[in-house]
Amino acid sequence: RVGQGVDGDVESHLGISTSGGSSWWAGQEPAGVTGAGTVAVAADGGRIVWSPAGTGVHVSTTLGSGWTASTGIPAGARVESDRVNPQVFYGYAGGTFYRSTDGGASFTASDATGLPADGNVRFAAVPGHEGDVWLAGGATDKTYGMWRSTDEGATFTRVAAVDEGDAVGFGKAAPGNSYPAVYT
Repeated sequence: RVGQGVDGDVESHLGISTSGGSSWWAGQEPAGVTGAGTVAVAADGGRIVWSPAGTGVHVSTTLGSGWTASTGIPAGARVESDRVNPQVFYGYAGGTFYRSTDGGASFTASDATGLPADGNVRFAAVPGHEGDVWLAGGATDKTYGMWRSTDEGATFTRVAAVDEGDAVGFGKAAPGNSYPAVYT
């Protein structure tokens, strides 16, 4: 988890648990961290990719006790992990989707176009479905809606039935279906 601390007292912007949340410890921080940002843990728990405020995206293979700067992705990008492949991480910033296939060490910008560059944009990878990513958000006076990729973000298809969506999440599949319910 990432956070701002309790009552303004910040020991660490990153908390890590390997006990299902019953206990936590403060992770180390790369130089320059000023805020929580977003964090993603690999599908197998072996890597953490963190995009904190104040510095660029970093990856840890030591449960947050050491960090290496990621390349190819801008500071402030939102990050998520693929829910099946532990080597795949995703990022998003300014209308560009990014993908890492080397565990978060380096990212490559997708050629996908038509995604929102402004506003509140969130995305999430589907549990149990490798490379399946949904993205929602935008700005009311610009690009706004919901998109889906089934190829790790190489391409996205707009969901025509959704004009505005600010978040995306998944739930239990409907009876007789194997694909999770999608919420926005």
